[in-house]
Amino acid sequence: MNKLKQIWYDLRQQPVISSVTIIGTALAIFLVMAVFMIQQIKVTPFAPESNRDRVLYGINIHSQSIGDGGQSESSSTEMAYDMSKKLYGDLEGIEKLSYTTFYPYSAELRVKNKTPFDADIRRTDEVFWQIFDHTFVEGKPYTQAEVDARKNVAVISESTAESLFGKGSAVGKEIYVNWTPYIISGVVKDHSKIATQAYAQIFIPFFNRYNFNEDGIHGSSSVVMLVEDGYSKDKVREQVKNRYSAINSELKDENTELVYHEAPYDQYTIANGLAGSNNTPDTSSSERMRLYLYIMLLLIPAINLSSMTHSRLHQRISEFGVRRAFGCTRMKIIADILAENFIITLIGGVIGLLLSVILMMTFSGLTGGSFLDMMGGDKGTATLPMLFQWSTFLYALLFCFVLNLISASVPAWIASRVNPAEAINEINR
Repeated sequence: MNKLKQIWYDLRQQPVISSVTIIGTALAIFLVMAVFMIQQIKVTPFAPESNRDRVLYGINIHSQSIGDGGQSESSSTEMAYDMSKKLYGDLEGIEKLSYTTFYPYSAELRVKNKTPFDADIRRTDEVFWQIFDHTFVEGKPYTQAEVDARKNVAVISESTAESLFGKGSAVGKEIYVNWTPYIISGVVKDHSKIATQAYAQIFIPFFNRYNFNEDGIHGSSSVVMLVEDGYSKDKVREQVKNRYSAINSELKDENTELVYHEAPYDQYTIANGLAGSNNTPDTSSSERMRLYLYIMLLLIPAINLSSMTHSRLHQRISEFGVRRAFGCTRMKIIADILAENFIITLIGGVIGLLLSVILMMTFSGLTGGSFLDMMGGDKGTATLPMLFQWSTFLYALLFCFVLNLISASVPAWIASRVNPAEAINEINR
């Protein structure tokens, strides 16, 4: 306790420098934790994307052909429905497969006596509702029989239902999507905006013969696959790669080939925008860039606080000399300086930790719920334990402590060797 009082007294003697040192440590911890949690929320499983760790996406297809003039032509879009079946249908190790449109598109919604408005629409089949676990507040998803019968049924979000019909029931009512009538079969709870692959304001069936702009290769179809628990995703990719080779053999006479880009893609690749339509994802480069970002976020504040630590100790050289004159050993002075440095780093680290938690509280809209929902794991939210990892905090804290230790070691060594007589003379001047 006396030691803590002494450290507190020493900090109060230089309030500005001490405060800046603590703030610098807190800033370094906060920045690293904030970036980590924002990255973590992109890949952490939570409803309606509770299967993120088992889902693979087949999105675009890239084809090359030789034109009449000898010029090479390249095209990259979503797949034609029949092509998506050839590449991804009946793969070994796949528990469920859904045909859908990967990118929601905007369409006009209208009901009688209401001003029409634009909404984000996604076409899905019935399996979509078995892979993504939306919470139905009313009604149910459309069935395979309804999709096969090409019935115009729809599922809408809770906020969309309220905009269309107020607080009343929406199931069974008719809406118009770009002038086409649909009957609402269910209403789903609004979810986190970060669950982008399950997001839409209105869902309508993806009919097997939906062939808008299809040419046999390119079209408007994508697939979502739920991999069997324990089955290797690389084995799935190997099967798809072999199918690319088989299809290229069929297309050889047409001077056309498909370019394989290591599809299908996992949640990390999708969430970080690495699944380009005509390039192979470079996940290792992305991870290196993220590591460099962490280092920069730690290094820049740490260098500044290290300078402040050096300055703070340099101004106390005379104090250490007086302590030496009264019998304090060199090792005792060095130990006191390192202990003080540890306390300062710890205080700054705790402040940085609290700031990162406040960030998640402030931007709770990203997680689809309040901070209490996050703590309790309310369905449809990412919980704080999902986003926070003690190991990351401790590594960041250790990094700051080591830098502070390095910056404090030289002045600590100098302070321990100061001549007491010179220190006393410095005080009397």
